[in-house]
Amino acid sequence: MKKTTSLAVVFIAIMLCFSACSSVNDTDKSVGSTALVDDTDNTTSEDEKTNAQERISDVIDDIVPLQNELEGLISDTTSKYLFLVEQDDVDISIIEEYKNAVDDASKVYFDSINAVNNRNTNDSEEFLAELTKLREQVVSETSNIQATQLNIDTYQEQLVDRFITKANELADRGEYSGAIIMLSDSAIYPELMRVKIIETKNVIGEKWIVNTLVRVEDYISAKRYERALEDIEEVLVYFPTDERLLGRKQQIMQDKPVALFELAIVQEDRYGGYIASTGDFYKDEVGDWQKAGEVMTDSFGNLYTGVYQFPTNGRPYYNDDSYAVFNLDRKFKQLNTSIIMRDNSDTDAVSSIHIYVDELLVFARGDITRLTEKIDLELDLTDAKTLKVVASHGNGYSYICLVDAYLQRN
Repeated sequence: MKKTTSLAVVFIAIMLCFSACSSVNDTDKSVGSTALVDDTDNTTSEDEKTNAQERISDVIDDIVPLQNELEGLISDTTSKYLFLVEQDDVDISIIEEYKNAVDDASKVYFDSINAVNNRNTNDSEEFLAELTKLREQVVSETSNIQATQLNIDTYQEQLVDRFITKANELADRGEYSGAIIMLSDSAIYPELMRVKIIETKNVIGEKWIVNTLVRVEDYISAKRYERALEDIEEVLVYFPTDERLLGRKQQIMQDKPVALFELAIVQEDRYGGYIASTGDFYKDEVGDWQKAGEVMTDSFGNLYTGVYQFPTNGRPYYNDDSYAVFNLDRKFKQLNTSIIMRDNSDTDAVSSIHIYVDELLVFARGDITRLTEKIDLELDLTDAKTLKVVASHGNGYSYICLVDAYLQRN
């Protein structure tokens, strides 16, 4: 019995020990199991975060080139509708519609730019959803702004057609005023204007050319050659091969007088180193070409430009004269000019002038004073090489001047 009890005690002890070990093992397993579950949750969280980042990067890769395209469209469309604002007879409600389209596209563009710039501080699913939505909006606004551009182009064509019709009506009445040129100066639609004018050449082009040539003849009659050439050049932009325009331009260039100051001076000696006054051309307030330069006045109050003046000094101890030799190079047939004494000459001034063509004296006049009337002069320069003008002193200090001095080409 004792032996049995002893064996039972031993068995129980072994079982208790096994149970204890099992309990320890179970505890260890439980702890290990818990640790394993926690590791899995962390891995899953990191994977989801990485996945969100990759998808955000993919959306950004898509949206950036779309943003660039939208930015360019916004800029172009803004320029187009701002140009329309400056035109006459435009529908303000249409312009407002174009402006609203640009404003809507601009808002979406800047919202998407700001979102992309916040990329480094936000990797959430919510941010991914917001960015994806913005990408769709950028695509939508790109489509809208492209449609707006087409609408603007169509409206501009309507304005051009209206302008062509108006110009045609003016031409029918003989009142064409070059209005088309004003619109064609636009930096946005020059090619459209060019095409439209050429398309309607049979309708308005012929009248435009004829009216221009008639106006050119009026300018030439008034000796306004520069304005005549400018008118021809305007029309040649659209009809560059028209023989009538080209022929008239060549003839004007041949007939247009050459100012004396444009000639090269072979030799000169003007008292005191005084440079002769020259003239140029400028546009007045109505757009006509006028001669410019230092204005000279004679004793009678007459005004002159395009002046060559020759100072002389007959005061005691001076006795100075002036002369200049101009190169004609056998290119001119005639000189038209007038001779005066400038009003700021001494009251007792007396001078003389001698003019030579190829060293041959062709004109001489002495005793010129402030009270001498303007002397008109026309000289034959056929086949001449040089023109020499000599102003000689008498009494006092004086300015002998050639005014309105122009040469005719051969």
